[in-house]
Amino acid sequence: MKWQERTYAVFLSILFPGLGEIRGGRVGVGIAVICGMLGINLMWIAATGAAWSLSGVVGLYAVLRIGSPVLAGTAFRAKKGRWWVYLLLLIPLFALDYSLSAFADVYTSPVMVPISGHSMNPAIEDGDRVLVEKRADIDRGDMVNIVDSDGASYLIKRVIGLPGERVEIRNLKTYIDGVRLDEPYAIFDTSLIESRSFTPRVLYSDTFFTVGNDSVFFMGDNRFGSTDSRMAGALPFSNIEGKARFILWPPSRIGALK
Repeated sequence: MKWQERTYAVFLSILFPGLGEIRGGRVGVGIAVICGMLGINLMWIAATGAAWSLSGVVGLYAVLRIGSPVLAGTAFRAKKGRWWVYLLLLIPLFALDYSLSAFADVYTSPVMVPISGHSMNPAIEDGDRVLVEKRADIDRGDMVNIVDSDGASYLIKRVIGLPGERVEIRNLKTYIDGVRLDEPYAIFDTSLIESRSFTPRVLYSDTFFTVGNDSVFFMGDNRFGSTDSRMAGALPFSNIEGKARFILWPPSRIGALK
């Protein structure tokens, strides 16, 4: 019967990490894991504004989610309590977890955004998965997740112009209110021009824009492969979903965004 008890412990830890360890006799470990799972919701708040901290919280969640069922099955000692008691415990645990999650969402709500396209090369590449922090303060130079006029929310662009500023583009250089903007992130590789989407006139022409109140002017780092405010104009701040903080996938590209 012990294999059945092990299986039940693993099942409990899949439903809510930590329960299986308690069922298997490792009460202290189980309580610690449960506290960790519940505390992750509050850790989002503490980690707000720090890409590496946010990635640490994501890593901890993955460790608890994957490690708890494994530990519940391999470190099983002896069953504790009746089987149905643990199913009843799931109700208050889920309720508490949901409540803490809702509370954390008031402050920050990180989401993972899949990237399709090359407009932010080389910082962000096609196929990357980017951690976006909602409710973050937005400033010039930040990479942000934007909802465009068509409702697409998987667009990552860089903030260039802020409300009331005059953005001028001359000889592929950007000026804010007459002062040249230092853009070490921008690339101008003519081999990256997507001829089906753009024309040389749009990409090379000198132009200027005045950013409206409560709006933001944005561009992709890959200036010859990006549809942005040069074509679509400035968008309201309300179209910004959050700030891109960290590349989470693929493993070879994991790192903070600057």
